[in-house]
Amino acid sequence: MIFFTMLSVDEIINTQIMKKIVILVIALTGISVFSNAQTVNRDLQSLYGIAEATWCGHCGRNGIPTTKSLENSVGNKAVFMSLHQNSSSDLHSADAAILTQALNHAGGQPSWSLNGVSEGYYSTSLVQDLTDKINTYYDQNNALVNANGSFSVTNSDIQYNIDVEFFDNGNNQDYYLQLYVMENDITAYQANYDPNIPNGNIQHHHILRKAMLPNGAYGNLIATAATATQGYTKNFTATFPLDPTWDKNNIYLAAVIWQYDGTNYTYYNANDDIKFNSAPTAVKDVSKNDVVLYPNPIKAGEQLKIDVAQIQSVSLYNMQGIKIGLDVLQNNTVEIPATLASGLYFIKGEAAGKTFTKKISVQ
Repeated sequence: MIFFTMLSVDEIINTQIMKKIVILVIALTGISVFSNAQTVNRDLQSLYGIAEATWCGHCGRNGIPTTKSLENSVGNKAVFMSLHQNSSSDLHSADAAILTQALNHAGGQPSWSLNGVSEGYYSTSLVQDLTDKINTYYDQNNALVNANGSFSVTNSDIQYNIDVEFFDNGNNQDYYLQLYVMENDITAYQANYDPNIPNGNIQHHHILRKAMLPNGAYGNLIATAATATQGYTKNFTATFPLDPTWDKNNIYLAAVIWQYDGTNYTYYNANDDIKFNSAPTAVKDVSKNDVVLYPNPIKAGEQLKIDVAQIQSVSLYNMQGIKIGLDVLQNNTVEIPATLASGLYFIKGEAAGKTFTKKISVQ
């Protein structure tokens, strides 16, 4: 049996006023509405930082090759940042210098950090040491908090919509979020002490351009120790000016989450797999957790299984957004080209009328 309740005119007016107040509170506080929330995964990833400079010969000889080798080794288990802290570097960023200090880098360049801990200077065992630490820290389904979302780029600004979600109770600490504008494929000079590779222009990757939120390296407060509880969410939506010297086609965003115990900030999690929306569209996205690629990492020439229902199309793109030919086999399987160079790529597709984008590592 269904019961109907009749409201008076005054009650109806008061109800409408309350709705407007609730909407206003949500807009001012940034708390996301669950029906519009984006999928946030539970990956726990490391943050790799390398302090370098374009005039630094050791950066060309040891720094850049170390980053490339490590990235090929661990794939998407870490977020990579190239920090040009020195003001005389062609790719200098004041925010990179601030983050370098927060990550406790040793002085000079190239120097390394992982998860806010200094890893010192170059050694022949550095790649293996960092690989082991990144593999130990990584947990695909056990982060207590993470951030994800989407962004778009116009000729004048970057528009972002980022959701933060707690999957478990916090560690009796406050939590902060900083968002960074990153850029790939910047053609710029690089000194190099390797006699086989002359000084000159190269492609620079993972360059930190700008922090998007205030408060230096640590950004905005997500939750206090009291509010950092399972199920708590917060949304960050804003427009950020686009520097005309940045290539808008090669920009991506990285989210970094910190813990604060009242005295010290410590690194907790990071994510740079934030969806780029080239243009607004009515097509919905498949939840990231609904699409599984395996094996990942994968070797060139191997077959990649895409575990998602009702797949309709699939394409392979490099980090520059260039589409690469892909042989689509039966049973949601594709063959990675045997001649494909090692590195990170994107698998983009459509399944059940919805789109998905996933990152893969080719070794």
